[in-house]
Amino acid sequence: MSDRAVKFDIRKLLNPGTIASVTAILIFAFKIPVSAPVASLCEYMGNAAIPLSMMMIGVSLARLDLKRAFQGAENYIFLMVKMLAIPILLS
Repeated sequence: MSDRAVKFDIRKLLNPGTIASVTAILIFAFKIPVSAPVASLCEYMGNAAIPLSMMMIGVSLARLDLKRAFQGAENYIFLMVKMLAIPILLS
């Protein structure tokens, strides 16, 4: 172990995503009533989350260096385990 103390900075946890998640969990847990416009807005945003995340994954894949991605045996071993071994073990 090093002599350096590990510092915990609460500000790193306080971002819009974390605050929204904690707020949503509290509203759900305590069954706090939410007005119709707020509920409708949350539903629209929730419906947009999956397509937006898929677009972000697509952008990340488009920037990927394909030669480097398909280089090395580790990637193929991982793919074989994921696509063959896990379904066989789970069936």
